[in-house]
Amino acid sequence: MLDFFYRSARDMALINSIDFNVWPTEDAYRELLNNAIQNPFSMPAVAIEFKGKTVGVHLLNNVHPTQADFQAYIWNAQDRGRGILRISWFKASQYFFANSGLETLFFRVPKDNAMSTSAAKKLPLNLVGEEDIPYQGIKPGTRARIYSLSREEFENMSPSGTPLEAEVDDDIEDEDEETDL
Repeated sequence: MLDFFYRSARDMALINSIDFNVWPTEDAYRELLNNAIQNPFSMPAVAIEFKGKTVGVHLLNNVHPTQADFQAYIWNAQDRGRGILRISWFKASQYFFANSGLETLFFRVPKDNAMSTSAAKKLPLNLVGEEDIPYQGIKPGTRARIYSLSREEFENMSPSGTPLEAEVDDDIEDEDEETDL
C-alpha cells in the first residue's frame, strides 16, 4: 500500500487525483495501516491474491451503519487487465455483506480515470449519479460517477453468470480494466 500511494507515478489516474498537501505523510499512513492490523474493524479490507501473491486490496471507506464506499486497488500495472477485479470485487462484496450490517455499497469512480470507468461498467452495478469525490486528500473538484449495489441485489445474483465464473487470464491484458474504484 505504501509503495502504491507514495512511489507510484504521479501521472497515474488515481494518484493524480490525490492532494498530497493534505494526504497523510508516509509515516502517518504507515501508522494507520499498523493500527488497522491491530484493529481490523477500523479499516475493513480484503486482500486480493493472484497466484499466491497479494496484488492489491479492497477497502471500505466512509463507513456508516448501513452503507460504505467500496474501493479497489491493484498495485502493479502488470497485474491489471487480467480479469482479477471481475472476480475479486464479487468475493470482497460477499465478505463485506456477510460480516457487517451494511445494506449498500457505493463505488465512486473518478470520471477522469477511463480504465476504472470501463471496469465499473462491466460490473452489475447501478449508476446513481455524479458528484465531487468527498474524501479528504482528494483534489477538490475531482468528479466521480457513483454506482451502488444493495445487499438484496447482491443476494439475488444468480450463481450462474456471476463474476465468479469469469476466468482470470494471466497472459492477456485488457486495456479497459483498472482497479482503483
